[in-house]
Amino acid sequence: MQHVRFNKTIVFAVEAYPIPMQAYLTLDLVPPVVGPLQIELYDMTGRLVISQKEVAPLGASRYQVDVRALATGRYTLRTVQGSQQLTRKVLRQ
Repeated sequence: MQHVRFNKTIVFAVEAYPIPMQAYLTLDLVPPVVGPLQIELYDMTGRLVISQKEVAPLGASRYQVDVRALATGRYTLRTVQGSQQLTRKVLRQ
């Protein structure tokens, strides 16, 4: 009998849509591990305008962020899990 082991490193990934944002910003996330996840939106002055805590399950997951209260403009989306983080520029019209 032979054992085969596959070592696959999961890469932290995020897809954000629709851009420009409508009432909600949808995030498709692939976190590197199971556990706490922070979703943040910053305005162009660097002020934190939305902070949402989630618990990421194993594998891909989808989250929605309510952006109806945000003014039109450009924002920075930041997703953080442990020591890993991703940032994306997003637009609200």
